[in-house]
Amino acid sequence: MLVFYDSVRANCSAKISVMENIIVNRQEQQRGLMIAAVDRGTLSVREGAAVLGVSARHVRTAYRQWGVAALAHGNRGKAPTNAAEATACLPAFLADFNTRCTVPAAEEGACYRAMEAETDLDTLFCFKYQRTVGMDNTVRFGGVRLQLLPGACRRSWARAIVEV
Repeated sequence: MLVFYDSVRANCSAKISVMENIIVNRQEQQRGLMIAAVDRGTLSVREGAAVLGVSARHVRTAYRQWGVAALAHGNRGKAPTNAAEATACLPAFLADFNTRCTVPAAEEGACYRAMEAETDLDTLFCFKYQRTVGMDNTVRFGGVRLQLLPGACRRSWARAIVEV
């Protein structure tokens, strides 16, 4: 997180108190710089709205009126007003919920079974993707071309479906 003091405010007509600090993330910082460019006149309102992904009316009103403060939600950094009430009633709610919604097990005993010792976990938990081999014996995977060499059983892998 980056802290905006008055760096953007110096470049735009924000009506924000000098003592107020607004914490904004990198994306909001970039948006603040776009607002400053619109306010300086180096970027038109329409262009700024297109870059920010909002309407031109939103740029003219909200951003020019509140500046960087319009980027952050008004409740950011504030505690919820009902947090104490929610925390106080949570134990009673959970006890009631558990008594109403708990279902006894259909069978006695553990529901897990032991894993066999010879199980290969690397094979069991790997991701496999099917690909069709191109006419040049290559497969595209993750933006990379992998070449399949001919083997004893096949001269060409063209149009074969393989797992990567």
